[in-house]
Amino acid sequence: MRRGRFKKYLVSKGHLLEEAPLLFPKVKALAELYGQDFISGPEFVAEFSLTFLKNRHSHLWKGSRLAQPLTADTPLESSINIFNNFALRGIPIEANRALIRWNAREYPLRLFFRVPEPLEVLDLQCEGFRCITAVVEIQELQGYVNEDRDPLGFVIHDLIHADKFYRDPERLKGQLEFYREMKFRLKSGVYDSRLNDDPLFKKNFLYLISDMNSHPAHMWQTLEAVLGISDTQLTRTTEHAPLGIPCKF
Repeated sequence: MRRGRFKKYLVSKGHLLEEAPLLFPKVKALAELYGQDFISGPEFVAEFSLTFLKNRHSHLWKGSRLAQPLTADTPLESSINIFNNFALRGIPIEANRALIRWNAREYPLRLFFRVPEPLEVLDLQCEGFRCITAVVEIQELQGYVNEDRDPLGFVIHDLIHADKFYRDPERLKGQLEFYREMKFRLKSGVYDSRLNDDPLFKKNFLYLISDMNSHPAHMWQTLEAVLGISDTQLTRTTEHAPLGIPCKF
């Protein structure tokens, strides 16, 4: 299995400008098929990703065959089955696994054609969901999403985060408790002054609650660092907070 940090920029902005007109018709057609319920979310993401990989890596896109398939439990559609059997060029195995488990309804993911706001992501996570964002308009395909990652990289990044969120049940439980606590604190106005007056705190805090799926202990430590004080000065209120509906699987 491949390990290591996923590259932030898979291709240059110049490459994106050249690639977008070529891929846009295919990407738009996939979005329409998804919108008409002809393909599922996992099928869309598989075909979307393969469209980019084939264009960027020609006949080398498929990489090597995995020692064994990620699952043998269910028959898989051809595009998803590729992720089940191959170490695709430049794609961490966590992304393959997330796609396979999403298709098997083990990971309850939500597909977006826009980048959801951090508080929207927090709400999703509090209810046990994660999101996958794929941009489909030609202007979006021509640049980095949120000035952060290219369109394929953004999708793969979301799949990796989904695997970090769901793979370990105990870690998932701890993450849910953390996110629900953060939502309760936000509703209680605990951080209002910092969010209004401290741009750096706001940036780091919104990242923490929406784009950091890690060990719960690390998340609490990161919160302490973001606050600049020991979090023990704040009483955890999770057991008293209105947590909403339970995690859905």
